[in-house]
Amino acid sequence: MFTSDTRLFALTWRDAPFDLPVEAWWGTEALSAGFELVVDLLSTDAFIELKALLGQTVTLHSTLSDGSRAGRSALV
Repeated sequence: MFTSDTRLFALTWRDAPFDLPVEAWWGTEALSAGFELVVDLLSTDAFIELKALLGQTVTLHSTLSDGSRAGRSALV
């Protein structure tokens, strides 16, 4: 099935009903600097309006070894 239920990573949207599974992600951060997360998402819909995603608050959830989840929130 094409969902985030069985994946190690999931992206949730605060104000948008998108269900886009995470394919991969990476990030950078430094002292006295901001951070950047780059997330590759999958979709069966080739016509998603990408402008609608800008400014949205998202949380990237990572499944830890004990089964719990840790989250990182950011703006698109």
